[in-house]
Amino acid sequence: DDEWGAVFLNAMRAANVDVGKLVTKPGKTGRCVCLVDEAGQRTMRTNLGDAVKVDKEQLTDCLDTGATHCKWLVIPGYAFYNDG
Repeated sequence: DDEWGAVFLNAMRAANVDVGKLVTKPGKTGRCVCLVDEAGQRTMRTNLGDAVKVDKEQLTDCLDTGATHCKWLVIPGYAFYNDG
C-alpha cells in the first residue's frame, strides 16, 4: 500500500496484466536492483520489504479445514528467517 506498490500496480496494468487476484497489505513493497557489467556478469541486490512477512490472519482461510477454495499455499522461504 506504499508508493512503490502503486508504481508496480500501474506498470502491470499498463502492460495489460490482470492484477485482479493480487492481495495487498500494509507495509513496504520489496524491490530488486539487477546490476550487469560489460561482460554480462550480473548480481542482484534485494530489499524484500514486508513481502515475506506472513500474518496469521492472512492464512486463516487456507488453513481452515473446511476451506475448499485453497488448493495450494506458497510461503517464500525467506519468511522463515525474518522477525514477524
